[in-house]
Amino acid sequence: MSPTALSTVGESGVVTGAGRGIGRRIAASLVEAGVDVAVNDIDDDALAEAERELDGADDDVNVTAVRPGSVAGSRLDAVIEGRAASQGRPVEDIEAEFRSASPMDEFVTAEDVADAVLVLCSERSRRMTGQDLNVTAGIVMHWSDPPNPGDARLTDHH
Repeated sequence: MSPTALSTVGESGVVTGAGRGIGRRIAASLVEAGVDVAVNDIDDDALAEAERELDGADDDVNVTAVRPGSVAGSRLDAVIEGRAASQGRPVEDIEAEFRSASPMDEFVTAEDVADAVLVLCSERSRRMTGQDLNVTAGIVMHWSDPPNPGDARLTDHH
C-alpha cells in the first residue's frame, strides 16, 4: 500500500517488537507514511538498531491490537521445519498443510501486517476502537469458546 494513500501525517504510534521482522516492517511503514513512531523490543541490541533507523514519537498515542496469522519468514520456516522433523515428513507437505488452513492458501507477509497498521493509524479508522484486527489470510484467530482438543482446527493431519 502506498503510504500516500492514507492521511497519517502528524499521527503517532507505538510499535512493540520493533527490533526485527513484522514489528520492524510496521515501524518502517509508519515512518514512511509520516507517523511519529515510538518503538520497543525485549532485545536491546535489535531495539538500538531500530531506533537508529526510525523516528521517535510524541505524547498523543492511540493503541490498537493487530493479530497477524502465519507470517512468512524465518520464524514460520523454523516451526514448519521442526514439525516436519518431528513427524518424519517432507517440509513441503507440512508447509502445504499450514497454507491450506487459509482460504487464500497463502501466508501473510510482514508488509500485509504493516498495511493494516497504516489503515488503523489513518483518519479513516477514527471510529474503530476496542477491536482486534486479524490479518490472517482468512484464518480465524480466536474462538468465542476455548477450542475442544479434538477440534479439527487443532488436529495434526498425518
